[in-house]
Amino acid sequence: MNQQYARVGQALFILLRADGVFEVSGRLDERTAPALRRTLETNPIVGRRRLLDLRGVVDVDAAGMAVLCENAHRLHLVTEPCSPVAAVVHAYGIDSPTGVLRAVR
Repeated sequence: MNQQYARVGQALFILLRADGVFEVSGRLDERTAPALRRTLETNPIVGRRRLLDLRGVVDVDAAGMAVLCENAHRLHLVTEPCSPVAAVVHAYGIDSPTGVLRAVR
């Protein structure tokens, strides 16, 4: 599998690495959330859960969280420890021990 990417203006960058990990960076909001939704829909996850690395996300709103919640059952979310994104993911309750992996420094 080759690396693929999607860019939404200067606000969001999504990289699908050759190993199947999605790296997301920028702002995940009402303007950019549809791009992440399309990316997840057009790159189906077969078998095991796929990693969604959110360490590069600087801001997430309710629209972004809706996409994450819709797909939480088939993704492992990776967040930066003690980051605002990690706090929001926790507040939405999708950071179960099997669902969120926090980066170790």
